[in-house]
Amino acid sequence: MQTKRASVSLHMPNFRLVEMFGMCKLNRMDIAALRKDLGLSLDAFAARIGLKSRGQMSSLESGARKPSVRVALEIERLSSGRIKAAELNPDIALMERFRAEAANDDAPASEAA
Repeated sequence: MQTKRASVSLHMPNFRLVEMFGMCKLNRMDIAALRKDLGLSLDAFAARIGLKSRGQMSSLESGARKPSVRVALEIERLSSGRIKAAELNPDIALMERFRAEAANDDAPASEAA
């Protein structure tokens, strides 16, 4: 008799949990505003950030889709840092959080206080 095992994905973060703790604040209006500021259509902006279709871009702007790490980093680059990749993608937010915690752990006691 086989037992069923719960499937846990280590690659797919729980977005609700991440957003609940404030590590990822997707601001769709910023993405749409950036696209419009750059004077790009959905198709052109999608191509610039590495998406394959207008539909994917539309889903990103509407919040139906979370950007991948690569796409979030490209949006940050195109916005000259006005839109932070960590605000778009929870994996980046977690990485930055752990990096900051590690830096605090490595700091001498006088700096950490």
